[in-house]
Amino acid sequence: MAAVKPLSEQSMEDQGNSTSPPSNTNPDSPRKLPVNLAGQQQEVRCNAGNSTNGEKSVVNELARECGVVERWTVILNALTLMALVAAAAIYSGQLNQMSVQSWLLATQIGAASADSAQTSKRIDAQLQQLKLQTIAAQNQVAALKEQMRIDQRPWIGLAGPIVITSIKRDSGRIVFEYTVPIRNFGKSPALRVMASAGVVFDSKDMKRNQEFECSSSRQFADAKIFQYTDREGHNVSIDEANLGKIPPYLREKWGIRNLKPIEKHGTTLFPGDVSTQPVSFSAEVKEATPATAYFPGCIIYRDQFSDSIVHETRFCQEPPASLTSYVIGTPLVHCSISNTAD
Repeated sequence: MAAVKPLSEQSMEDQGNSTSPPSNTNPDSPRKLPVNLAGQQQEVRCNAGNSTNGEKSVVNELARECGVVERWTVILNALTLMALVAAAAIYSGQLNQMSVQSWLLATQIGAASADSAQTSKRIDAQLQQLKLQTIAAQNQVAALKEQMRIDQRPWIGLAGPIVITSIKRDSGRIVFEYTVPIRNFGKSPALRVMASAGVVFDSKDMKRNQEFECSSSRQFADAKIFQYTDREGHNVSIDEANLGKIPPYLREKWGIRNLKPIEKHGTTLFPGDVSTQPVSFSAEVKEATPATAYFPGCIIYRDQFSDSIVHETRFCQEPPASLTSYVIGTPLVHCSISNTAD
């Protein structure tokens, strides 16, 4: 676009280029500048027209370029939209597949849960049955062990009758000396065997005396008997239960001091073995020789199967006739009561 010159510059150029002499050659008169306003306006209009045409071409070029950019933008946006739609379709398909798989998994889990519940019930029933079978087996084993123990255990009883070897009378007291033979009739050894027998003169006292003999034998076997020396110098034995019943003032009166526990008593009897226990018993009597006498006794022993099980054999014997006519050495006979064995 051509630049528009100022009118002063254009007038000066026109004057330089003109060859015609000035009409007024008087130097004293003022010089008149030639004015060609129509030509200048035409030139300005031409230059303005040229400027307007150039600006339109630039605008058209910019518009064309903007149109191209807009077309590519629309194309890119369309492609992006298509990609998003495709991605959405893919994600929707994946979501549907995941939903189907989740449903299948839930179905499988539900079926597995149902199967697990049924399996759990079957296992519980099997465990209950196994528990019952185990209890039954344990009971059978316990029964077999008990049967074996009963079959193989020792059985201790009197090997023969009690024999009185001496009867002494002295100042209202009567002293019996006799032997108690015992034997193991079982198939295994009897351990810590203790046998004792007392004398009573009334059948009503047999049970009480038998209880005392069993308790004393058990105390000796378990080392619960104490010994002390009384004021007269005699060695006296007393069991733990009766010792606790004696008040302190009687202990002092009777001289019960310096108690010493005895060791565990008892012998071991193997199958078929016989042991004779000598016994000495004294009692106060109102008459010189009582008419009747009973010899209740007790045998305490254990077996090799359990130390906590204590076996008892209780017996009672009496002279075959009146005690006043008894002959020393005559075997006694069984009483009609108080003969038991576990």
